[in-house]
Amino acid sequence: MAFSTPTISAKIPDHLPAGSFVTLLEPDGADYAEVVNYTVLQHPSYPNSMEYFNVGETSGQITVAKRLLKAKVKSDYAFLVRAKDSCNTTATATVSIQTQNMPPEVLGMPNIISITEETEGDTVLYTTIVEDPSGDSVCCSLESTLPKTNNFVVFGNDTGIRVNYSVMASDAPAFSYRQYNSYIVKLCCDDDEDKSTGVLIVNIKKPNKTTTYEPPGWFMISIAISCTPIFLMALMACVVLIQTMFVPEQRAD
Repeated sequence: MAFSTPTISAKIPDHLPAGSFVTLLEPDGADYAEVVNYTVLQHPSYPNSMEYFNVGETSGQITVAKRLLKAKVKSDYAFLVRAKDSCNTTATATVSIQTQNMPPEVLGMPNIISITEETEGDTVLYTTIVEDPSGDSVCCSLESTLPKTNNFVVFGNDTGIRVNYSVMASDAPAFSYRQYNSYIVKLCCDDDEDKSTGVLIVNIKKPNKTTTYEPPGWFMISIAISCTPIFLMALMACVVLIQTMFVPEQRAD
């Protein structure tokens, strides 16, 4: 019985909770039904590593024993493992575990929204939650826009590992469908070790404007001129009618 390599390596996030699986010890030469017992020994160069991990006495499963330190404080752990089968055959290997910081997660991006040309200044366009799985404080800022514009700002006043950040219209935006009908807004979130980027696509809605027809000035003048003869004929007809019906006819003596 022997391990395939003298060093068994694993890389895990530094925020794994206690009980999380790390790796499995599988020595070569052990029968399927045979019970293998595992013993953990301290590594001379890593005296405090054993307290952070558990090794199953017969399963060979390595799990997290307690909360790990942040990777920027301590990222390398190592200890020795001795396997022994029913025939008292032993094999020893070094277990080397490296932890790493994980970048912030922008939970609500990528996403697509639509706004109108009339969007007012300081309007909240979209709000997203940013969370750091490693437990670091997060800060976000406007990384870039495409095309380049001053129509957007990023606002967030929370602190901690789970914060809200909003993409807002600037104090004096100038949205124009005819000029640019879509923007790509990038949000950069930093935990002082790693960065991640969230992408928001902002589409400008096509304006649905209706215009009232206003005839030119000469149009009304032409109507007035064309109606004048009709008005005069109507007037004359009225005069003739009145004379016929109400003015008595004079007889000659």
